[in-house]
Amino acid sequence: AVAKQQALVDVASQERAGAIGVSEQQRDREVAVATAEKDREIGLATQRRAQEVAVAEAEKDRRIGVRAAAQEQDVRVEQLNADEAVGRNLAQQRVAESDAQLREARAEFQKQAETAEALAKASVAEAEALALAKAAAAKAKQVEAAKLAELEAPAKAEKARIVVEAAARAEQARLV
Repeated sequence: AVAKQQALVDVASQERAGAIGVSEQQRDREVAVATAEKDREIGLATQRRAQEVAVAEAEKDRRIGVRAAAQEQDVRVEQLNADEAVGRNLAQQRVAESDAQLREARAEFQKQAETAEALAKASVAEAEALALAKAAAAKAKQVEAAKLAELEAPAKAEKARIVVEAAARAEQARLV
């Protein structure tokens, strides 16, 4: 009876140990399933977070690229504007140089024209002076000739009178 009782205690002990073992195995399995489920949820959350981070990084890179492109475009536009201004300034400089050369040429031609006009006026004045001098010389000769004629006329008349008187006396003397 003790042995039977001992056997019943041993069987009960074995059943209890078996039930505990089953219970522990079931608990370990549930813990493992819960751990696996938790690890899966963590993995999914990590994957979603990594994807969101990647999307955010891509968006950030896109925005940076857009800004860089806009800045590059602004710099290029400013460069083109500066080149245009330089070209416009060079063209204005050439126009100014051309205008200055034109003014110089006009001034030179004006100077030459004034010199030619002055020479022409001097030549005309010289010709007028020469003509006046000739006219004055002719007038002087005319006046001199008139004065000479005035002085000579009485002398010639006197000479002619004397010659006539001498011829008349000689004729009278011959007749006598």
